[in-house]
Amino acid sequence: LAEGRRANRASISEYRKFLASGLASAATVVIHGTALDRAQLGTLADAGAKLVWSPQSNLRLYGETTDIASAVDAGLSLGLGADWLPSGSRSLLDELRVARRVLAAQGVHRPARWYVDMVTSTAARIAGLEHDLGTVEAGRPADITIVERLDDDGYESVLAAEPANVELVMIGGDVAYGSDRVVTQLVESPTTYETLLAWGRPMLLDTGYAALHPGAEPGLEFPNLASVRRTLIRRYPHIGPILA
Repeated sequence: LAEGRRANRASISEYRKFLASGLASAATVVIHGTALDRAQLGTLADAGAKLVWSPQSNLRLYGETTDIASAVDAGLSLGLGADWLPSGSRSLLDELRVARRVLAAQGVHRPARWYVDMVTSTAARIAGLEHDLGTVEAGRPADITIVERLDDDGYESVLAAEPANVELVMIGGDVAYGSDRVVTQLVESPTTYETLLAWGRPMLLDTGYAALHPGAEPGLEFPNLASVRRTLIRRYPHIGPILA
């Protein structure tokens, strides 16, 4: 909603039509909102709406981004997304750093945990999934990313991390990707894992995850990274590098 440069007439008209529709509510999740001013963001906050922000993509496409300082002041719940690869960040780790720099430039300073919440617990709440996702608790899916410790504050470590600092990725408790040192400690027989160099580090990637998933077709062949890459490039010739 209202994606475009600040005060863009078409975007503001879109916003006004949306308000007139009566659809603004606690179920509303606005993506971008770059054209909106303080009063308009406040109206969304009063309706209980939430906002998903993609600063890097906004800056590349429009040369400016959402007045996020006003959104924070208005009390809007904020999630963070990298939008798409052609203009967005390559990962949420990168987008977190962009968000922190932009907010600081707008005069807003928040602790590292606040930013990490934007892509975990707050994001789950915005999506209406806070009872299942967003925090590490017994009985919940173990969707976990572990990065190297780069700071005494664990949340600062996340904000400082690059893709090369990722030690482990778990999806629903399954070890999907990680350094060979870590994966071999957690997985007894990593037979479906493919060895690769990612950002100069020896890593293991479980390319057989889909084939092993309950309900998968019997005898389904394990894909490998090379075949996945070929399929993606064939369908999307301009796709960026995968684990470059």
